Amino acid sequence: MAYINKKRTWHECTDKNILSVYNEVMAETKRLYPEYFDCDIKFYIDSSTKRLGSCRYSPKKETLINKWGYAAQYGDIRFNEIVILLSKYVTDTESVRKVLVHEAGHLVTPREHHSYNWKIRADKIGAK
Repeated sequence: MAYINKKRTWHECTDKNILSVYNEVMAETKRLYPEYFDCDIKFYIDSSTKRLGSCRYSPKKETLINKWGYAAQYGDIRFNEIVILLSKYVTDTESVRKVLVHEAGHLVTPREHHSYNWKIRADKIGAK
């Protein structure tokens, strides 16, 4: 399970350019898929050198129903908190937009990784 543990390397984002891109991407995502915004979504910068971004979930306990610990269908999963991470090494505005669109695709397709559905939704979010 991917429970969220805030690490010491996570920092609040203070860069106004990155925050404006994040707000644009999240506004477009919320416009297209409002049903995924019923939980707390947080945005942090980290010092990862192995990945550009990450989308992490903290599922609500009442949705953990089957023997593997997950709800039977993706539509039944609800989250307490979602954290989107961006590596501090991503600085170019266009690169930041691409990474955030990629992670927003994960936000609206929980537990699907890089499936066809994820690609369609990420492309739709980034089409603006």
